[in-house]
Amino acid sequence: MYIYKSERDFEGLLIMLNIAKQGWHLPWKGRLVPHALIDITRQCNVTCRSCYNDGNWESKSLSSIKNEIETLISLRKLDSVSIIGGEPTLHKDLFAIIEYLTANGLHSELFTNGLLLDDALARELKQAGLGCVFLHVQEDQDRPDLDKRNPRQSMKRLLDEKTSLLKGHGLEVGLSYTFHNDRESELQWMLDYCLENASLGYLLVTMDTDVKNMIPVKGDIFQGMRIVARHVPQRSGDSAPSILNAAERMIVGKDFVPFGYLGSNMDVLSPRWMSFMVLCAYDAGNLMGQVSLKASYLEKGYLQIARLLKGKYPFYGNQKEKNLKLQLFLNSFLGGRLNRNLRFLGDSLKRKYAIKAKKILLQAPACIDDSGKVVHCANCPDAVLKNGKMVPVCISDKVGV
Repeated sequence: MYIYKSERDFEGLLIMLNIAKQGWHLPWKGRLVPHALIDITRQCNVTCRSCYNDGNWESKSLSSIKNEIETLISLRKLDSVSIIGGEPTLHKDLFAIIEYLTANGLHSELFTNGLLLDDALARELKQAGLGCVFLHVQEDQDRPDLDKRNPRQSMKRLLDEKTSLLKGHGLEVGLSYTFHNDRESELQWMLDYCLENASLGYLLVTMDTDVKNMIPVKGDIFQGMRIVARHVPQRSGDSAPSILNAAERMIVGKDFVPFGYLGSNMDVLSPRWMSFMVLCAYDAGNLMGQVSLKASYLEKGYLQIARLLKGKYPFYGNQKEKNLKLQLFLNSFLGGRLNRNLRFLGDSLKRKYAIKAKKILLQAPACIDDSGKVVHCANCPDAVLKNGKMVPVCISDKVGV
């Protein structure tokens, strides 16, 4: 189990136990992990504070990317693949890549800084079969469309503009955000913005870690990973405490409950990948209320039935409002938060509010423990191929041949 070395040791342990008690330990294992990533290029047009780019700015060929996709399909029963970089919109074959994923029956999500997103690009992404776009826009980015004199207001303007553009073309939209411990107010702002914007469906928060200075490692997520050096260096910084602190603020400040989580490869009860599912009610685009769902027998049963029928777990879901209302009602009686759910549903129906689901995900990057082993999310759902093996994307540049 992770040992907390800070003044918040005992409190951190209590938070962890609370999450393990309330949250649903997701059943993804081995080949049944439904998600993976493909890194198609390291070219980029924006500079980020936490960039892990190793300086290799080449783009992969379309044929090599197709081979990667085929290898991933052979290793996992995939439902969804996320396209990352660098900046994926700089790849000349981006639409062909999305079309290939679609042809293989896979949902696809694109992670982009949005700098090149315009009406024509959004239209072609939708036509190629893309399902969702995650926008990565932060105050501390060096980018030409962000006004440093008033970064928060400028960031809101950018996100409003890009979100509206993508929704206009029928694409789901999420936010991708890297959290630094010295920017707590920005994390709270991103969370509030996601809840208040009726067009957004996702918020992915990754805890910051110093990957560039991490010592090289070897192995993969199936066989285990450890450092290449003979002698174990000073323990690398672990962002697991940050994910628990962020979860604590959500649980206490907004009455959220954890929906699902994954532990680490060392301890299944130590959360490193944690989700919240929040239903928000809107009146003419204004947030009127919210309720955080606790995973019930409904969601657990649905996942298992889907696996039996399709041979794989669903990962990406584009839910209609009527389905969300039915889910909320059934969740209430099958292990969910009965009183809160029914009050929210009754009020929404009475006042004719629109309901939108928000999926909020917190994740802690991999780290090195005292023995030189790599600690990462169990069965890492955000793995990429490196030298033909599956490794956590967060440290893929540190994996040797």
